Amino acid sequence: MGSLNSVIDDIKKGVNIDLYVTVFLSLGLAIVNVISGVFRIPVNVDLTPINLSALFFVTIVLLNNRRKLDSIEASLFGSPKLDINESFPESYGKDIRNAKEIVQTGIHLNSNLNEYYEHYKCMLKNGGKLRIIMVDPDGAAYKMAAMRFPGGINPDQERSRARSSLSTLKNLMREYTTLEVRLIDYLLEYSAMIINPESMDSVLYVERYTFRTQGGARKPKFVYSRKDGKWFDLYKYEISEIWAAGSPVGVC
Repeated sequence: MGSLNSVIDDIKKGVNIDLYVTVFLSLGLAIVNVISGVFRIPVNVDLTPINLSALFFVTIVLLNNRRKLDSIEASLFGSPKLDINESFPESYGKDIRNAKEIVQTGIHLNSNLNEYYEHYKCMLKNGGKLRIIMVDPDGAAYKMAAMRFPGGINPDQERSRARSSLSTLKNLMREYTTLEVRLIDYLLEYSAMIINPESMDSVLYVERYTFRTQGGARKPKFVYSRKDGKWFDLYKYEISEIWAAGSPVGVC
């Protein structure tokens, strides 16, 4: 059943069509050859069963070799991330709510905190540990952050969003001791959220910041898991280093 599903999936994607055509054609000719021999029906196809069988098995070998090469490539380089997604899957909010631990980075995370505030609160209420690091609104990085928008904007506009997020987070910190917040004076290249970072089922959500293109909610988004190998490991290590370089925020 699994092999049949693989064949159907390949055909939908337009992969290995040449080999499948050869397989089906050789099978069809073999069936015609058998029927014509049993019922003595004259046909114009002059292929012996031996030739047809050889053609069939050679094609199967080629198909298996292609699959092995694909498997080797995936194990060496990880699964390719070719599509540009403008939204995270529905699992995003559910993962926040059910997480035991989250580490999150971003410039100010204003939209994210507003949209998923109740999810964060539910996670903290259930004893989850949340660590968030943002760009310091009083630092120099916000001058560069403002340049990302078409035509540019006043840096104070981005600082205002950061201060709003900090106010929200400080209120949560007063209520939940498992929430830690840090600031860094560095223009982050992406926002990221890693769910249960030490778990084998850890999931990493990445939203890439853009420069005067495809901004706002349409920023490119990617989802990684441990099976993605080096990319997952790279992001995980970098996020831990960003956190280590940040300065703690108090509730006063």
